[in-house]
Amino acid sequence: MKILYLITKSNYGGAQRYVHDLACDMSTTHDVVVAFGGSGILATKLHADGIKTRTIDSFQRDISIVKELTSLTELWKLYKDERPNIVHLNSSKAGVLGSFVARLAGIQNIVFTAHGWPFREPRNVAWRSMAWAGSYITALFAHHVILVSHDDYAHTYMFGVRRKISVIHTAVPHIPFLERSAARSVLFPTEETATHHQNDLWLLTNAELNHNKNLFTAIDAVCTYNASASRKIFYSIIGEGELREKISQYIIERHASDHITLLGYIDDARIYLPAFDTFLLPSKKEGLPYALLEAGAAGLSAIASKVGGIPEIIEDGKNGLLIDPNSVDSIVHALETLATSDEQRTMYGNELRKKVDRDFSLTHMLSATASVYSG
Repeated sequence: MKILYLITKSNYGGAQRYVHDLACDMSTTHDVVVAFGGSGILATKLHADGIKTRTIDSFQRDISIVKELTSLTELWKLYKDERPNIVHLNSSKAGVLGSFVARLAGIQNIVFTAHGWPFREPRNVAWRSMAWAGSYITALFAHHVILVSHDDYAHTYMFGVRRKISVIHTAVPHIPFLERSAARSVLFPTEETATHHQNDLWLLTNAELNHNKNLFTAIDAVCTYNASASRKIFYSIIGEGELREKISQYIIERHASDHITLLGYIDDARIYLPAFDTFLLPSKKEGLPYALLEAGAAGLSAIASKVGGIPEIIEDGKNGLLIDPNSVDSIVHALETLATSDEQRTMYGNELRKKVDRDFSLTHMLSATASVYSG
């Protein structure tokens, strides 16, 4: 059986990691091809793993009528060349265009995974209406729809679609974490950094630098907390994205360079998680974030927004703290709670690790997805 995975971009966010995990696993028993736009980190990793790839030259995230028409032609050729039994679509644009052409090409099993419905993003009504229409069209053309959270299922108001839906949580494999001192020495090679911040709370966000991740609010919260706290927070942000320069400039404007640092993209950043005490995810929109699951697997205490599927991971006051992403005060209060209580921070980290180990098994995600393919 041949499976074709299609995704719009080849960077390495959560959706790309999902495709990578599935492609590597399914390639042991099936013929697998992954198609995408660009030549990013996903492409590099798939090539290293020996997975066949195809590039859709016209794929880009922004909408362009000429590019979309070209994409339709490229997708038709791709399907006719590869003749897959299953097409598994990921991301909004790949979903809309890919499902339409797959129907025309007579593909018998079209699967679409929504990594958080785009129409739930905090944008204007016109944009969200278009996103809903695109999502609905994709779901109608697809034979099966996978949602990564029950929260997205609860917000699926689409006639004739719910019967097609399976909720399958994303999951993380075993991660070979470095121990704390080794992780810190790699991330911060000069001993001065570790010494200068040895008594601080080490806080981390690992995310793409875009508007949904709400990093300006996080920076405001850390600055507000540090202005009056005796124990400071040393805040590191791992990741790259369209807002890199603006975030860097904002840190300078807030006179926060001593306690807030941008580390950029780091390959396999999850192995360095033990360098930190607490994980912060202040997003305005999420599906079921890999970064939070990885932080839980590392035993970090976590502060995360009460959005999307996050409450399916974090139970407020039991294994972490949920915050309002629009409120600096909400984040500051959570930071105060964890910075002033080592015991509570340790308890939350231990409970979150148990939750991730128990409920977010990669084996289950893979087997449940295989069942969708065979169904």
